[in-house]
Amino acid sequence: MFSKSFEFFNLNFEKQKNELSLEEEFFGSIDSDMYKELAYKHIHQDELNSINDPSEKFKTSIDIKDKARESFTDDNDYLGNNFISYEKAIELIEKSQIEENKSPFVSKLIKNIEENSSSDYEFKFFSTVGGNHLHKVFGVDGLVKMYDKESGQEITCVSIDLNDDEENLETRKADILFDIDKEILEKIKKGIKGNKDNKEYADSKLEEYSRLVTLSFKDKDSERLSHSA
Repeated sequence: MFSKSFEFFNLNFEKQKNELSLEEEFFGSIDSDMYKELAYKHIHQDELNSINDPSEKFKTSIDIKDKARESFTDDNDYLGNNFISYEKAIELIEKSQIEENKSPFVSKLIKNIEENSSSDYEFKFFSTVGGNHLHKVFGVDGLVKMYDKESGQEITCVSIDLNDDEENLETRKADILFDIDKEILEKIKKGIKGNKDNKEYADSKLEEYSRLVTLSFKDKDSERLSHSA
């Protein structure tokens, strides 16, 4: 009985693993429930702050997770009265990361970016895959932020899209697009795991992606310095 239950669990786990989207496999995902709760609190901030009765405040704090989930069930729920600005969405995304969901592709990508950049900077990746405004409204799948290593101050940010679809063209904010599909992803995965036939290809592709990010950072930093001159 135990053996059959374990078998079922294992098959179910493998099925879930295989059903990950390309974006989830490449960039990992966020804690969507956490994001929705933060977004709900931001949108209804004035209303929530106006509650003075302690018992009502307590009840609202208990109910808020369910209300947040109910507020964002469909892609269209991220628009209209539930819309959040690009800048605010980035702020909330940073608080909704799941570190253990980061993929090996991200580690390699950041390592390549660091090797191709000045040692004065450090870089951090944020997944935006899942239920959130950056993904649903602005067509962004991941962010790489550049910080001054000495002060820790954020300098600039590059946003990445993995799918060149026709949705959200008017609101799309991604700075760069990675040319990738499931076939390319599988080759990169095999290469990272040590498959000799795919290692060179994987290294080349990840170097190509990291170079796109690095060039975008250089363009943004040059623009920033020209404005401050």
